[in-house]
Amino acid sequence: MGGLSQKAYTLDKLWKNTGGRVITVDAGNLLFRMRGRYGFGTAEYFTAQAVADIYVLLGFDAVGIGPTDLSGGLGLVLETAEQGIPWTSANIYDHQDRRLFAPFRLKKIDDLSIAIVGITDPAAIESKDFVIKDATAVLADLLPELAKSSDLILVLVAMPTAAIMELVKQFPQVDIVIAGDTSKGNVAPFLTGPTLVTQTGNRGRYQGVLSVGWNGQPWSKDTAPSLVDLRKRLKSNSAQLHRLHNSPLDAASKKDKIAQLQESRAEIIEQIEHLEKQQRSGTAANGVSTYENRFLPLSPRGRADPQIDYIIREAKKRMAAGGRK
Repeated sequence: MGGLSQKAYTLDKLWKNTGGRVITVDAGNLLFRMRGRYGFGTAEYFTAQAVADIYVLLGFDAVGIGPTDLSGGLGLVLETAEQGIPWTSANIYDHQDRRLFAPFRLKKIDDLSIAIVGITDPAAIESKDFVIKDATAVLADLLPELAKSSDLILVLVAMPTAAIMELVKQFPQVDIVIAGDTSKGNVAPFLTGPTLVTQTGNRGRYQGVLSVGWNGQPWSKDTAPSLVDLRKRLKSNSAQLHRLHNSPLDAASKKDKIAQLQESRAEIIEQIEHLEKQQRSGTAANGVSTYENRFLPLSPRGRADPQIDYIIREAKKRMAAGGRK
């Protein structure tokens, strides 16, 4: 839980730096480390309650429900929904065929209308308290209507990556997927058909930041950050070559190193010229939607949030007291 304190600071900083033009989402699998059945009074249950309290403070726009989130029972998820966690799942129903959670959330940024849909893995867990319906059937009913009223559709899916790829193949309306595959950590954005898929490793070790320039066109990675990086590398390469040319070493001993640096320099220049050509032609910005991604490490020793630190301390006290009974 330690990284969650710095998460609050990081999210607040992102909010201020963008003037509030931010959507904060989580694909789920946040309450428990692994699947199981954890009852009240266990250390895992107390930890889950503390994580839930922290997520209420963080003020997320939407949170998907993953398999591990149901490990404390449906009651815990419903209780934390009442406390303020915006749990979102289009395919969890009760036995009277009624949805138990909001199937989607709507968010407006400037003139852009964004629909955030939650999908829970149908293989998540068996329970007499609820039914997890097939995601394909649910999305087939939901997405066509959302596509009419939304400029961008983002789906939170806590499922294995292979299953996610099979799912989104059927729905070109989906523009972005934030995944929650517990077998993987950070996953850099990749395209499957027209859909951009990415995920941030769970358990509060990283904060993923996906910056999007959306115009309704196919995706292309934003070239601007890449150009900045390449130009820095070219400058460093030139400095190394200059030092080598002027070093007292004999020509034979520095010949191979100079050749390597010159080869690397040629490759960097070629990449720069390619990206600059894209920018001039407009394909890097005007004809496509762009994205740029970062994974920010969250350390338990990073910037602290007093409210979150208090929640963590109280949870540890309850765990210690429970262990003495």
